[in-house]
Parts: sequence; structure tokens; C-alpha cells
Amino acid sequence: MTKTVKPDANGDILFEIVDPVNMPGGGAVNSVGGIYTFLFDDTLTVKLNVPGAPKLTALSTTVIDEENGFIYGLAEGMTQMAFEADYVRVTGNGRLAFTPAGGFGTGTKVELIDNETNEVLKAYTVVIFGDVNGDANIDSSDAALITDFENFAVAWTLPNDAAYLKAADLSGDGNVDSSDAALVTDAENFTVAIDQVTGLARVF
Repeated sequence: MTKTVKPDANGDILFEIVDPVNMPGGGAVNSVGGIYTFLFDDTLTVKLNVPGAPKLTALSTTVIDEENGFIYGLAEGMTQMAFEADYVRVTGNGRLAFTPAGGFGTGTKVELIDNETNEVLKAYTVVIFGDVNGDANIDSSDAALITDFENFAVAWTLPNDAAYLKAADLSGDGNVDSSDAALVTDAENFTVAIDQVTGLARVF
């Protein structure tokens, strides 16, 4: 059986199928002009990303990795003010909340919050390639941390430290080791540039 309904202000649809069909899981059949048609085999509530719902949009070079929850493509020395002004935009009735990691660098948590419900809709972690101490700068302290990781003096484990492991692998070989530390040093000395979109170091 098919039923056509409109979502309420929160994007919820609640309805009961009187004559259910045998269609496990169900799914959206049509969505035009804010009217949604569903086919389900049971009574259930559907949460929709309706028009006007808060959304985070990438600007400039920003990459929003929805699958892994990373935001990168940002400039070294990034600040919260620059991030909100030039790198992302919130559309709909929402706002961003931040939990810095020593500075506005790798490890900073960014949450997209619905102003109407105060619900956290999405959570992301900032990655600035080459920055592994969270201060948004790329320098010898980051090279030292990468060396410490290789020598087991620092422990980064998945999934909690995924952002640091991603930021540290500048060679793109899937490992974090002395070659990555050397690339950080070269970047500090302006002999290589770190592409914040790809995460790879390249010679000037």
C-alpha cells in the first residue's frame, strides 16, 4: 500500500499502514515539492532531511568527508574565525559548536547543531596535514611527535586518533614513520609544500 504525507516541522512522519504489504525495510517511492511518498510494511517514524534542515556546506578548498567525519583542505595556522568566514557555511536553522585541540588544528571537534531541537546532527574532526599536535601549525614539534609515534613513545590508535594518523601520513603510503617526519621538517624549511586537499607533500 502507498501513502502520501507531508513531514511536520521537525521533519518527522508518523503514519500507520492499515493494509501492509510484505516489503521488509520499506523505502521512499517519491519526493516532490516537499511531499514524500513511502511504501512500508509496518508502522514507523521516518526522519527526513527536509528542505531548510541545517546543513554544512564546503567553501573554498574545504573537503567535508561525510563517510569518515573529517574536514580538511584548510590552511595552516587556521583559526575558528577564518574557518567560519571562509571555509564552511551553515544553511538552514543551525549553528556550529567547537571543541579545540590545543588550537584550531588537527583533532578539533566540529558539531553541526539544530537550533530548534539543540540536536547534534553531524560531528566532524578537523585535519590539517602535517599538524599532529593540534595547534594548526606545521613545525618541528609535529616532526618530533611523528618520530615518537614510530618509536612507540606516543600511541595513536583507531578510531579515536584517526585524525592524527591521517594528518601524519604525508607520503601517502599508509604508514606513519620517519619519512613523514622528514617531510614535516622540509615543509617548515620551505623545501616542500603540503597540499591540504590531497594531504601529500610536493617539492616546490
